[in-house]
Amino acid sequence: YNFFSWKKSFLRFYCNSLHFIINSNEINEHINTSKKIWEEENPIVKSIEEIQILAEHSEELSGKVVTIEGIIVDPKIKDAIFKITENDNLEKIHFNICEINDTSFSVFSGFYFYKTALAITNCNLTAFQGKVLFDGCLCPYYSYEVDLSNNQLGEKGSDFLEFLSKRVEECIVSLNLSGNGFKAEDISKFLETRVSEYDIYFDDIQEIDK
Repeated sequence: YNFFSWKKSFLRFYCNSLHFIINSNEINEHINTSKKIWEEENPIVKSIEEIQILAEHSEELSGKVVTIEGIIVDPKIKDAIFKITENDNLEKIHFNICEINDTSFSVFSGFYFYKTALAITNCNLTAFQGKVLFDGCLCPYYSYEVDLSNNQLGEKGSDFLEFLSKRVEECIVSLNLSGNGFKAEDISKFLETRVSEYDIYFDDIQEIDK
């Protein structure tokens, strides 16, 4: 009885140890993969941990597009985003399928000092949030390409377009507003009345240098 009981305990211990080793290897493999994410041609990160890893290697991101996907954009990542965009040669930072809330704009305000192109796509960005972005998050002394496609900027009809039509945004080189549900008549009115001269894109419409 004692022999079989000991054998059973030993097998249980062996299996648990093997399971631990396998899990440890999987964790180490994930960490090693994450640590090398900055070496990818255009990194896509999906966790706060990966964003922080990129921030630690921001000097390796020159000429790259960094995509942040599927996270809540909140102040927890502000310092890391600041470090990532500190590289003046970063081509673009792209927030895709992320949750945007009232605290998110403290993160975007990090662009006040840098020249990185900005994309916020598929994030359900509202007309009000779009106004906040333009009012406080883009430095007037730099030139930006801004992509706000596939959001909800047209949810209140022409409200956002009326806001834009009265502004001279010298810091904007181009603006992509496609996929936001704007009505054709509101787009036409905007294009006729806007005072800015940057390139702008709607669904199947491009207006260059008004």
